[in-house]
Amino acid sequence: GSQVMYYMFLVTSGLLFITWVLSKVTNIQALKKYHAVDGWLKGILYLIAFVVTLMVLLGVGPEWFMNWDIAMLAVDVAAPCLITFFFASIAVTVVLDSGAVEFVGTLIEPVMRPVFKLPGRAAVDCLASFVSASAVAVLFTGEAYNRKVYTNREAHVVFTCWSVVSLAFFAIMCSCAGIDHLYTPVVIATFIVCLLLSFICVRIPPWKKGYDNRYIDGTEQTEEMLKKDRERPEGGRFNAAVQAGYDRCADLTWKNFFRAMKGALGFTQKTCSMICAVATIGLMIAELTPIFTWIGYILVPLLQVLGFGAESGAIASTIWSGVAEVTLPPILINGASEIAAFYVTVVACFQIVFLSESIPAM
Repeated sequence: GSQVMYYMFLVTSGLLFITWVLSKVTNIQALKKYHAVDGWLKGILYLIAFVVTLMVLLGVGPEWFMNWDIAMLAVDVAAPCLITFFFASIAVTVVLDSGAVEFVGTLIEPVMRPVFKLPGRAAVDCLASFVSASAVAVLFTGEAYNRKVYTNREAHVVFTCWSVVSLAFFAIMCSCAGIDHLYTPVVIATFIVCLLLSFICVRIPPWKKGYDNRYIDGTEQTEEMLKKDRERPEGGRFNAAVQAGYDRCADLTWKNFFRAMKGALGFTQKTCSMICAVATIGLMIAELTPIFTWIGYILVPLLQVLGFGAESGAIASTIWSGVAEVTLPPILINGASEIAAFYVTVVACFQIVFLSESIPAM
């Protein structure tokens, strides 16, 4: 099964690189439009993804690179995403057009605005990442931003505070750390940490002042808009939520569905290739250099204050490796004490910004 996925990924990444080259050297308008935002850096990343996949399938390359920790892991992370992302991308459009987001958003608005300084619909974003994947939540947020649901600031908050790993992936993370029996506490702890950190982050830089409160079309979010959201709707909030959902579901047409399929293909092809290339680079840094260990020294005093004692050094270096690939910290901490494994796994599950998935998706 994985071999078939590898070959599928080889074809899609190869086609992506070829079409990118053709968009630069020919005047084929369809290709120029498809690669309009793809500069030379992305082109190089597309080439890396294709070459790495080809090397893995042929079994050709230096031993230090071809092992499970670098090339094979990068392809193994990216290839299965072809199917996941494609169907999840279509599902995102269907959910956005179904009215469910407006319904939930209108109901939960009185809580989300004062607590997290976000529209109620951001709660659906958090739910999307818990039931699918962080990259899907990123797609959901990007699509919502394009539809004037979020301002620039709100989109950045949701991107970086709410796109956690999925419930199914929590099980993989616990298994990697050797703490399968602690699945439920890990999920609950991550959810609580997610809420607490989101509450803090929206009140500090860069989230508070670093981004403007403008929508995609340049419109500024005014106090009148926020006041209107806070007001109790006529006929009660539940009725208003039903009406908002009903108004939105008019957009759920076959035409929009097929447009979503076309967009899903592009998103999947580009994001999966980016994931493979960026994961390869990130894993090489994690495996072949002491950078994450060095950065880890910063955390050692804090971890000692928290009571981890002799294990502080090991925990500190593993935590930073999650920037490369989110499964690395639990794998590296396996064999340590149960409390250390639990702590590292929770931090990794909340590792929103990492090179092997969410960053390429963003």
